[in-house]
Amino acid sequence: ARTSAGSADYAFCVEDSGIGMSEEFLASIFEPFEREKNTTIGGIQGTGLGMAITKSIVEMMKGSIKVESRQGVGTKVTLFFTFRLYQEAEDLNRVHKPKGDRELDEANGAGGDDSEDSGENPEETAGQSVTADQLIPTSIVDILTFADQYSTPENVEYFFRWDVSDIFYNYFFIGNYISVGGDAGDDKTLIDIYNTESVSSLKVYQELNQFFSIDTKETNYDTILQEFQEGRTIYTIATSDCIRKLDEAAKNGEFGYEYGVAKLPDINQELTTKGMSVTNALVLNGYSEHKESAGRLMEYLVRDASTDLYSMTGKLSSVTQSVNGNEHAAVFMDNYQESVPMPKMLETGNFWVELEICFAKVWGGEDANTQLRQLSEQIKTQLVGEPVTEESIEDPHVELLPAVEYEEGTGELDVTPETPSSPE
Repeated sequence: ARTSAGSADYAFCVEDSGIGMSEEFLASIFEPFEREKNTTIGGIQGTGLGMAITKSIVEMMKGSIKVESRQGVGTKVTLFFTFRLYQEAEDLNRVHKPKGDRELDEANGAGGDDSEDSGENPEETAGQSVTADQLIPTSIVDILTFADQYSTPENVEYFFRWDVSDIFYNYFFIGNYISVGGDAGDDKTLIDIYNTESVSSLKVYQELNQFFSIDTKETNYDTILQEFQEGRTIYTIATSDCIRKLDEAAKNGEFGYEYGVAKLPDINQELTTKGMSVTNALVLNGYSEHKESAGRLMEYLVRDASTDLYSMTGKLSSVTQSVNGNEHAAVFMDNYQESVPMPKMLETGNFWVELEICFAKVWGGEDANTQLRQLSEQIKTQLVGEPVTEESIEDPHVELLPAVEYEEGTGELDVTPETPSSPE
């Protein structure tokens, strides 16, 4: 490693003494579905996507990769990265405190306090605390409107913070407007990635960076959920495992806040959202010598034991009635029912990596229209086996979010609408 002011350069090298590769193949080693053709590896299974995906991940981390190889001698792969060195928290984290004349008492999660729900409108309760239910947003506009109306307590550092480095937590921004394989994820004729709505939604995602300034290199889901638990964050995007973690933390005296759970927020009334889900499955062989036993076990797991799954594992059962009166779990199940399936085609196996790279580039300031068009062209090219060129869409003009400026030295968020408007 080599250090310089505020950063360090690292080189990671992996070397073997295997069969090696030819110079001709090295020229195309990072192309999708490329595999060297010779008698030695003819019987080895593979799709030829490994190095293409590796290069994509390395570039997403703003690094580079170098491959050296000689047939009959071996291969050497070197990865190069530059990482920021640790600094004091004051230098790493800007505290965003929205202006306003109302105090949010002990806010956390969707917001909340220890008082009973008065049923009053927050707009009419200046100077009073509000409950979590009153603060649950239905759209990004709601979150920004709330940021403009309330001042946060001293312990709150972040208003809205989520893992922007993981496509799982970003996907909902465009999930309602793209399709890779249709409802079942396996129809090659149903590919729709590049359209006016998806571009508009991604432009809004990019604009959120000026409000919340989340560094993709310094955040991950676990640290963000911990910040939420400590009362340092008001809103976040979480998976269903958070319910058990927060409940256990509350029992141990490590989480003293009321919190609420809402479905993934829409962007506004025109641009709606849809999230992604992952389902783990247990497969039983129903055609063995013990068909009846297998059937009884499956019936028990689905009907009787589904309500115990959460208490034993922290995982929610896909059987909707298994939430057993848990209001927070019920919200997650509503999201699950509306979630988007993952593509199941071999040719689109790298879609999630490429989509994550697309989001990272857009968050970093690159043009949303161009990035989505290039992604669509790449996926369609992989499916049909020949180059595909998308007709460019006129860049949509999105005026959803107000202009924002930061007052130097205060860390305060100054939200000023460009034109008079009212929240939805």
